[in-house]
Amino acid sequence: MRIVQGIKFDSIFKELEYFHVCSGLPPCLGHDLFEGVLNYDVALILAYFIKQKKWLTYTDLNRRIMQFKYLGSDRNNQPSKVNPNGENLGGQAVENWCLVRLLPVLIGDKISDPNDAVWLFFLQLHDMVELLCTPSIDEAEIANLSFLIEEYLESRHRLFPERRMRPKHHFLNHYPMLILQFGTLIRTWTMRFERTVLKMIEDIKSAIRGILSNISEDEVSSIAAHLRDEVGVEGPDDLVFVESNDLSMLKSIQIRKLIHGWKKKDLPISSLSEVREEMSPFSEAGCLRFLDGSASGSKPLVSKKADHTNILYSKLALMES
Repeated sequence: MRIVQGIKFDSIFKELEYFHVCSGLPPCLGHDLFEGVLNYDVALILAYFIKQKKWLTYTDLNRRIMQFKYLGSDRNNQPSKVNPNGENLGGQAVENWCLVRLLPVLIGDKISDPNDAVWLFFLQLHDMVELLCTPSIDEAEIANLSFLIEEYLESRHRLFPERRMRPKHHFLNHYPMLILQFGTLIRTWTMRFERTVLKMIEDIKSAIRGILSNISEDEVSSIAAHLRDEVGVEGPDDLVFVESNDLSMLKSIQIRKLIHGWKKKDLPISSLSEVREEMSPFSEAGCLRFLDGSASGSKPLVSKKADHTNILYSKLALMES
């Protein structure tokens, strides 16, 4: 039997008058930027500060991340500790976003040379992220963003030539055009729609942890994924229907404990499932809000009030006195 790969037939969506499969879908900042470009590039930048310049250690960095007093939505999006041996940050999308926003405050006093090329490279990234995540943008700022992205990618290639760039770096080139087409991208990312799924998974994991407190987090995640994907559990209420043969990867006593605990229906559901986000600095309880306070509806997100030739660009103020 011959195996055929690639595009096999026309998409039925091509028949739609006002939609095209190649140009009708906005990008997701969560996957492209926060779990893509930031995930890899910020890890490179931190490794340079720590391993080459020796301005601080991973212990110093992680202590500051853990002890920083986060406010508002940042409390739920607190960055994860940075793995000294990892090639990426490894955090969730909003955790990586929070780290980039606050990194100048967290380690700004450790930067001995404010004109260091890699530090200036990070500031380019910071400015670019701020513009990409703004809830409102005008045409002059879009022109500025296009310049920032081009400058950032050139700096990335020059400073870290041994570390190849990924397709998600290339995607950045298309963002200014996509903003003109769809409006500000922070309003179109998929994280707001993943909220329910994340909450369900966390609740299932909490129901497992509350009974089998001695197993590792990897085992908890594996069991939860199995229950969701293979057994079909759609939430903690479904756990009362789980049977012994659904948990064959566990020891007999562990299976009995889980079945007995779930049948009693005193499931310790986690309150953390606010879920990691509220949803961003620009949203309330996962509902993206417009500047006029409304939570939905069609709003013009790109204004034409600014002159293309009058592009203002100011560097980030590192620390407040």
